[in-house]
Amino acid sequence: MHCASCEILIEKKLLDIQNIKAVNASAGKGEVVVEYEGDRPNPERLNKIFKEEKYTFLDLNSKPKGKTENQKGLSPTLVAFNIAIFIIIAF
Repeated sequence: MHCASCEILIEKKLLDIQNIKAVNASAGKGEVVVEYEGDRPNPERLNKIFKEEKYTFLDLNSKPKGKTENQKGLSPTLVAFNIAIFIIIAF
């Protein structure tokens, strides 16, 4: 998504789907927040609906398989840098 027209297109198309009550698409964040009633919208189904527009949906509320608690999006370089700074300050 890269413009306001994309946001409108996605919001309008999603609101036509049963059980979806509200949609907030943000091109700046590159995400869509969907409020629904009943069953959670299936990302695979949404990907099929938006295949022509080449948008991809992921369920960010579900935990990815194989990811450990230590991998919460922290860069390994950032972690190593923080550890190095702590060691330098300690001495």
